[in-house]
Amino acid sequence: MPGSRRGGAARRWGCSGWAWAAPLSALTTVRLARHFGFAAPFLLVAALLAGYALLSAVVLRDNPARVIPATSAWQRFSVVVRLPVTMELSWLYAIAFGGYVAFSVYLVTYLKTAYGLTPTDASNKMAGFVILAVLMRPVGGWLSDRLHPVPVLVAGAPWWPSWRPSRPASPPSRHSAR
Repeated sequence: MPGSRRGGAARRWGCSGWAWAAPLSALTTVRLARHFGFAAPFLLVAALLAGYALLSAVVLRDNPARVIPATSAWQRFSVVVRLPVTMELSWLYAIAFGGYVAFSVYLVTYLKTAYGLTPTDASNKMAGFVILAVLMRPVGGWLSDRLHPVPVLVAGAPWWPSWRPSRPASPPSRHSAR
């Protein structure tokens, strides 16, 4: 894929099915556990994964024109891991995506603790954050195709820590008179 179209690939991948798993989980897990028992969400996911594995085994096939690499996976890995860009992109990915995942996971706990929200309400707010992040991925990909990825990242990076899903300026005091 030419470099000028990689943002388009990021747009499609960023809004693919897996990107919606977290908000879907946040919107359903607490309700499923409350109505059907603690194990219900896990059993549902296990059943869905088993169904997908079965469907994949029946339907998916390798591309007949696929070229099998002549070298082992370890040899190819050792070449790639020595490239300086591999470490640079690994750090960028760890900071950007790791921060996003950590924030979305911690957000539920924070909202419950600081604001006294119910698990369902806190999960709904986290789902809103994740949905917004997923919907912004195509925008970032589109901008990266039209401009260059570096200015898009540099322009967006200062906003990452300051973004707050509609909240008061400070959490309510636990010691305030009620």
